Amino acid sequence: YGFSDKRIRPTFFFSKKWNNISRPRMYISGGVTTAQFNNREPISKLDNMVWSLLKRDNYMKIYEKEYARIGYSEEIKNGIYFSSSLEYANRKPLFNTTNYSFARQSKNAPYTSNNPLDAADYVNSPFNEHKIATLNVGATFIFRQKYLSYPDRKFNVGNDKYPSLNVRYTKRFGASDSELNSDLFVANLRQDINAGNYGNLSYDIRGGLFLKKKNIAFMDYLQANGNELSFPLGNQLDSFGLLEYYKFYTNDKYAEAHVEHNFKGSILGKIPLINKLNFHLVGGAKALFMADKNPYTEYSVGIDNIGFGKWRFLRVDYVRSNHAGIKNDGFLFGFSLF
Repeated sequence: YGFSDKRIRPTFFFSKKWNNISRPRMYISGGVTTAQFNNREPISKLDNMVWSLLKRDNYMKIYEKEYARIGYSEEIKNGIYFSSSLEYANRKPLFNTTNYSFARQSKNAPYTSNNPLDAADYVNSPFNEHKIATLNVGATFIFRQKYLSYPDRKFNVGNDKYPSLNVRYTKRFGASDSELNSDLFVANLRQDINAGNYGNLSYDIRGGLFLKKKNIAFMDYLQANGNELSFPLGNQLDSFGLLEYYKFYTNDKYAEAHVEHNFKGSILGKIPLINKLNFHLVGGAKALFMADKNPYTEYSVGIDNIGFGKWRFLRVDYVRSNHAGIKNDGFLFGFSLF
């Protein structure tokens, strides 16, 4: 329920699973909800609420969606997971209806608009209201997946020696404006490697392309996960530490890569006195490529496992970015337990 716009947005969800071996599951959902323009959801509702109330920084940009969806998923063979969904939705623009915050108006600017393309435009939206159907068909491959088998269930344990691959085809059709229809392919390769005494290496590579470049609705563009918070929550491997939330988007093709190595105690543990702190050195590199933009890169070095005794969940990173010759840097403070 929106207290300011006095709007009730009810949703429902029903799912049915037939067994615990291949786990075939069907679900049905629908109702009225608000969704982020970037469907990868780069900022959580909790983060946005806290920063809005304390500093009047409303980074999350949303639209309203009345929808009905049906989906099905199953592990069709060991390590091969199939998923599909079909949705029909009516998507509507939303505008700010309140400027309430704990922060005093005299010391802070008003809330930015709900338009991700122009923070100062309070009357226009990046899209017009429309109806559209969306079909998603995808598969995830866990190569050489290990598992435990029981008479009535199967317990998957994965295999960190090989990456996992996810591929997805999205077709949007039946739109009230045919120009909004599109065909999109996305692939994602990810792996966490245990390097023994040398720590852990993680990487995430993602790419996508549209079959045809069209003037589609903004929420259907391919978008990178940015971050404008000094204290981001959650796993930050697939996001960029210093990139504005809605600065990079495309209706053509793109690719991004994220690599991070946590050296654990293999480096700092060998330095006298510092080894008593039990801190972990972390290094990372990230790159983003889009067909109609200059490449964006980030490099980072950080300290993990900060704390005392068993309470070691803090992490600090220094990040340096480069885009079209413009360099930027900053510190990020996070919680490694997420």
